Amino acid sequence: MGVYLPQENTSAEKIKSLIGQVKNWHDSVVNTKSTPSSDSEIKSFSFSESSETIDVKTIKWAEAYLSYDTIGNKGISVPLMYDSLTGDYVQLVTSVDNKIVQGYIVKTAPTPSYYKIHKDRYDFTFFSGIVAVYDLKGKLINKIEFEEGEPTQKNKLKNNQVSVTTLADLPEVTVTGYRHKPKHLVLLPIESCGTCGPPNIDPNGGGGGGYGIIFIGGNEADAITPKIENFVKDTCLAKIVDKIIEKDLANAMSQKILSIFDKSETMNLYFIDRSTNVDDSPGNFRVSYPKSGVSNYIIYLDLSKMPLASNEYKAATIIHEITHAIIRTNLTSELNSTMSNSEKHYIMLENYVHQMKEFLQETFTLTDEEALSMIFAGIGDLNNESNYFPVSEAWDTNFRKLVTENGFSLISNDPNFYLNHDTLFKSGKKGTNNCQ
Repeated sequence: MGVYLPQENTSAEKIKSLIGQVKNWHDSVVNTKSTPSSDSEIKSFSFSESSETIDVKTIKWAEAYLSYDTIGNKGISVPLMYDSLTGDYVQLVTSVDNKIVQGYIVKTAPTPSYYKIHKDRYDFTFFSGIVAVYDLKGKLINKIEFEEGEPTQKNKLKNNQVSVTTLADLPEVTVTGYRHKPKHLVLLPIESCGTCGPPNIDPNGGGGGGYGIIFIGGNEADAITPKIENFVKDTCLAKIVDKIIEKDLANAMSQKILSIFDKSETMNLYFIDRSTNVDDSPGNFRVSYPKSGVSNYIIYLDLSKMPLASNEYKAATIIHEITHAIIRTNLTSELNSTMSNSEKHYIMLENYVHQMKEFLQETFTLTDEEALSMIFAGIGDLNNESNYFPVSEAWDTNFRKLVTENGFSLISNDPNFYLNHDTLFKSGKKGTNNCQ
């Protein structure tokens, strides 16, 4: 769906008239006395987690700003509350179509790790957190939790509840007004409710389906200073990350990281810990795009997937994910989307194994065999004997060749089995576990 841009300026009088129309509609719904002033302050605002209600006594209409959606409908959004420490944001959002007003109160509450990277309250790129939607009387309609732009509980609808698939699929629109420059806005479709106004007509020609629209976004994210940043909360794990991203390291891979992410104007590298990694993996990696031409390379570390692991094992996990990030910088989005993890692991096998070993050894005191064991374990899906989904025979052959060339055995009960050291480091029976 294309972006709608109004062809003529909307005068201040027209904006004031539209705000008045929305205000009168709001006051008639909530049965409060309407006053002619547009400068009334918020006298009372509260949000109760236990009862899941919002109480807004008076709205500061002077802060309302005008919005346009992709099919030309006007809307008024009014900020109600913003917590700069947490990123929690509450606003009244409305859409006006042919003098018919529809609106909701919306609360967006980002996760702490998401808010560290996305400070702009209107930036919902790969949003992680909660979006709660209320009617004008403050009654909760529905609350949905998002993880990296995806709702965590899909297709779980009751009457009058939010209906979403993914934020990435939502239409892109433009918001404009005397308080905000034209920027991108995202829409969250929602089923209509008794105190939200009548349902809008489906803009795609599907007729009235009981769905309205609400504006939960606004400004595109501001430009971000390129950087490598450690957002890990666990003290000990954060210290390991700090050792790995130390700028004085001399190994080739460390220098490559600095040349790519520390000096680039378009790519940032972030480290975040969480307990929701997929595929039972202690390390996950993904790329998000907070602004056109800017990429955030995010490494997620999950201690719950390696509860007994030594510091050396954790470092090997981090370096493995860093290598994924380096490989990703050389791939187009189209090529990346068609490649499996095993394909990327084969790139590691061909190009990065010894660089990864040197990186790990400069971070911790390890023999070649100890470092390589953990590195080979990370790309063990190239070994068809232990892989549920077999890879090509050539990949399997080359993996086995490199493993044996480094003095390892591929026989599980052999003293030189290539996974022996990895198993000991992962279980904490070998390596360091103190927090230094």
